[in-house]
Amino acid sequence: MSTSEAGSPAATAEPTGATPTADQRKRKETLGEKSERLAGSNKALGLLAIVSIAESALLPLPVDAVALPMMMANRKKIPLIIFVGAATSVIGGLIGYLIGVFGMELIGNALVNLFNQAEQFATLKATIQENWISGAWIIFLGAVTPIPFKLVCIGSGATGFPFWIFLPVALFGRVLRFAVFGAVFWYFGPPAAALMRKHGKLVGIAMIVIIIAGFLLTPLLL
Repeated sequence: MSTSEAGSPAATAEPTGATPTADQRKRKETLGEKSERLAGSNKALGLLAIVSIAESALLPLPVDAVALPMMMANRKKIPLIIFVGAATSVIGGLIGYLIGVFGMELIGNALVNLFNQAEQFATLKATIQENWISGAWIIFLGAVTPIPFKLVCIGSGATGFPFWIFLPVALFGRVLRFAVFGAVFWYFGPPAAALMRKHGKLVGIAMIVIIIAGFLLTPLLL
C-alpha cells in the first residue's frame, strides 16, 4: 500500500459508533439515564432496590425516576420491575415502621424535623389513631399518592397501628402504584418513551415538584 493511500481520509477516519464524546463524558449522568442504560442488567434492579428502600424509609428520593426509564427501556422486564420496586419499597416501609416503634427519639423525630413536618406528622398520627379503617386508608394513600410514604410508615409504627393490617395494605398500595406505570409502558410503550425522551427535563422537574407538593399538601390529602 502506498503512502498516499495510508494517509488518505478513508484510511485514517475513525469508525463511527456509540463512543461518547468528551462533552457527553463530562456531563453527569442522571438517575433516569443510568437506569435506562443499565435496564438490561441486574445493576439496574439493584439501583431500583436501593432507591426504593431509601425513599420509603428515610429520604425524599424520586423512585419513579429510576423505575420509569427501566420500564421504558425493557418492556419484557416490566413485571419484574413492578415486583422488585414494590417489594423493596415495602421493605423500606417496614424499616420506617420499626423506626416509629423503637426509634422515634433517636431517628424518627429527627427525620420529621428535617423535613419540617412536625405539624403534618401530628395530624397524620391523629388520623391513623382514629380507627383501623382510617389508619388503613392513610397507609393506602401514602402508598399511591404524593403523601410521603416514609412519614406514614413511621407514624404507623409510632401509634402502634396493627402490623398485620399495615403490611398487606402497604403492599397492595405499592404494587398498584408500580403496576399502573407498568401498564402504561406495556400498552403505550413507544409513544410514552418518546414523550419522556423529548421532555426528559420537564418530567424530572415534575417529579421533584410532586415530591415537594406531597410534603406541603399532606394535611389537605388526609
